[in-house]
Amino acid sequence: MSPALADFLAHRGDPLATARAAVLAAPHSAAAQLVEASLLACSRDLRHFEAAGWAYARLAALELTPHEDAHLAALAAALDGDLAAAARAYDAILADAPHDLLALAVAQTFDYYLGNPAAQ
Repeated sequence: MSPALADFLAHRGDPLATARAAVLAAPHSAAAQLVEASLLACSRDLRHFEAAGWAYARLAALELTPHEDAHLAALAAALDGDLAAAARAYDAILADAPHDLLALAVAQTFDYYLGNPAAQ
């Protein structure tokens, strides 16, 4: 698990700063960029949400695995403003990869925003 994701799950430190440092250290790492883009998409700060679009564009330029492509598709739905579709996409990711903590964390965040406690 990435340190940024661990911080996000534990609600400690500055997970976004940690994710950005990981991207700077490994700019071609899809995993690092997925964490950064996901954290940005989960933010309620409009500046972060806009930055998520730029992070998405960087990710889309990388060669991704099918699993990473699924994350990218979920991010695309979120960036299009459809958090319900994004949450469903993350649920599909979790059906195939139940130990994917990034998908779980983002899905739970979106379910919270949607007022869907039963899904959390």
